[in-house]
Amino acid sequence: PLDTALSGIESVYIVPDGDLHRIAYGVLVSGGEQIENKYDLRYLTCSRQLIALDRSFRRLRDDESQTVVLVGNPDFDAAIAHARSRDDVRRLRGGWQTLPGTAKELNEISSICDSQDVPVHLITGQAATEDTLKSYSDSPPRVLHLATHGFFYAGHSNIDHPNLQPLRGGGVQLRVTANPMLRSGMLLAGANAVWTGAMPAPSANDGILTALEVSR
Repeated sequence: PLDTALSGIESVYIVPDGDLHRIAYGVLVSGGEQIENKYDLRYLTCSRQLIALDRSFRRLRDDESQTVVLVGNPDFDAAIAHARSRDDVRRLRGGWQTLPGTAKELNEISSICDSQDVPVHLITGQAATEDTLKSYSDSPPRVLHLATHGFFYAGHSNIDHPNLQPLRGGGVQLRVTANPMLRSGMLLAGANAVWTGAMPAPSANDGILTALEVSR
């Protein structure tokens, strides 16, 4: 009976009470289709949260400095030398695969921001570099959303072990370093060049953003 009232609606907020929490609303069928396939269902614990959500959007909308920055779907192979194909580098030396799903994720978030007149910066592909991300450190955005690969290695090995010598790419170097702040981080544009050892590591901005760099 609500189909007519919900015509043209994409998001439905549900505030269940008491035993209504036991209902799996998403699998209810309307018009021969489960409603979770028809609407974006969002569950709230109380209706007051709707007011808080609206206020949050208004704060972002009314203050131009309250930008939303979306960074994702980096081109990990941006700096790979053409002497070897990108696929060969990834397959033979453990490079990172692309994340096309994150592009859809960021576009959806960007559309939500646009619908609420919230300023948004969308940064993907070759533009999703360390330099670009670090440029926001002096004036941080209200929201920073990152959609990329991350890594964490719990322990380290002896870097002089003979089995590691033929594999001195950046990924191995980070895996065996004693500093735990270097054994965790995220990957941005151009990371595969250094991670796989296809290119020597520059002094900075190699596409591998470690926890140590973020902490400084």
